[in-house]
This record gives sequence, structure tokens and C-alpha cells, in this order.
Amino acid sequence: MLNPSVRDKRVSRCPAVLVYLCILTVTWPNAVRAQQVLGPNPVIGGLQVGCGGIQTVVQPIPDIAMARPGVIFLSPMLFSLPPVLQVFIYAHECGHQVVGLNETAADCWAIRTGRDQGGFRQSDMAYIERYFSRNPGDWSHAPGPQRVAQLMACYGGSTSSMRSNTDSSERPDVDASRPSTRHGTLASGQTARITLTLRRRHDYTISGECDAECNDLDLVLRLNGTEVDSDESEDSVPVVSVSPDSTASYILEVKMADCSSVSCRYVIEVEEN
Repeated sequence: MLNPSVRDKRVSRCPAVLVYLCILTVTWPNAVRAQQVLGPNPVIGGLQVGCGGIQTVVQPIPDIAMARPGVIFLSPMLFSLPPVLQVFIYAHECGHQVVGLNETAADCWAIRTGRDQGGFRQSDMAYIERYFSRNPGDWSHAPGPQRVAQLMACYGGSTSSMRSNTDSSERPDVDASRPSTRHGTLASGQTARITLTLRRRHDYTISGECDAECNDLDLVLRLNGTEVDSDESEDSVPVVSVSPDSTASYILEVKMADCSSVSCRYVIEVEEN
């Protein structure tokens, strides 16, 4: 059971699950030296954890933690947080390895997995609520109160229902009949694909924007594999548009052409004109 005060218990065997929370004898320093490779089974918050063989690296980054395919990056600042928060943030980044870019889905996967494995008790949720409640949010994360409400709702739900939505979080289906916003995180060279249901006899403008570490974000809109419109200019504010002759499902390709950090956040807005 995950308890912020537990540091000196020992177990003889760890369960073979994707994220396992096994308490070890450990004394963790307040700061971790830069660019330290912790490997696939790091000790986080006094617990040995794992994410299906995903490597963990500690280095200075512009966030408390980040994920890209095959790697979880942690800021040295993470280790100054209460242990339960350290584990949740790690589990959130592991969630991205499972459910894809969707931040809410990663939150939900993390909190439910920890709950189901006995790591997050109801009393532990107070730490998470206090930490996130005053957070203003950013490109890809909801404002604190909204995020806390979603986390609390997920804590009371089931892991199986979260897993049943994995595919939709990787390729979200957006009804663009009203303004809609999607968020995500991509490393340089990566592409996300979003399914958009666009209605006949409506004009749509689809715009993108990304964070300060992003130098070039591109958009390509396709119908049945054929390019309808694109904006691959060397800037971070691409715009495409379409006026469908018939209602159909389009694929929007979001390409992170140039990101000067480990990963960059983007936001996509779909507007009906």
C-alpha cells in the first residue's frame, strides 16, 4: 500500500504487472544529479516501480516530467515532492506509454492502476488534490479544479472501462459540428492523427498552435487518404480549411516538424464558420 511515511519496509517479490508498486529499503536524496539513467525499474517515492521495460532518465527539463515513446523523463525537482505525488506523476507518464497522447486518459489510467494495485488509498488523494487544485493548467493539461474533478471521478471508476477507451484516446474522434479543442504532446518528427467528423455544407477552419519550445508545427487534412488541404510552412501556427460536399470522416495529421526540447505541447482548434 502506498503511504508517504513508509520508507523502510522490504518485500521479497514484486508482482509482474505493468506498473508495480513494491516497497524497498531506500534512502532517496532530495536532489538527483543531472542526466542520470535510472533504467526500467527506478525507485520513485520510496517505491520500486516499472512501466513495461520503459527506460527512466532524470535530467533538467521544462516540466516536472515528460514522456516520449520508450522513455520517461523526470526533472530532479520531482524528488522534492511528497512520495505519493512522485509515484502519481511517474504513473501518469507511464500512462502515456499505454493510452497515447491524451492527458486526461493518462491521468485516469495512472490513478486507477495505482488504486487497483493498492498504491493509492482514499487518504492519498488529498495530496494529489492539494498539488493540482491551484495549477492554472497549460497547453495540454486542464486547469487544476477541472483536472482534480476528473481524477476523483476516475478514482471511483473501473480500470476496464479506461482500457476500453484506449484506441479512441490514441486517435480521438472529434465531432466538429461545434468549436472543439484537442491537446497533445509530440517529440520532434512525430505525427499524431485525429479523426474529425465534418458535416456537409459547413465551412471549417482548423488551426494549430504550440508551446515556446516548438519551432515548426504542420497540419495536413486528408479524406480517404487524399490530401484536402495542408499548411507545412516553417512556423508554429498552421491553419487549414475545408467545406465538405458531404458529411464524412477526415484525418487531420499533426506533425511536430521541429521541437527544440524533449517534447512539445500543441493545441488544435476546430471551428465551424
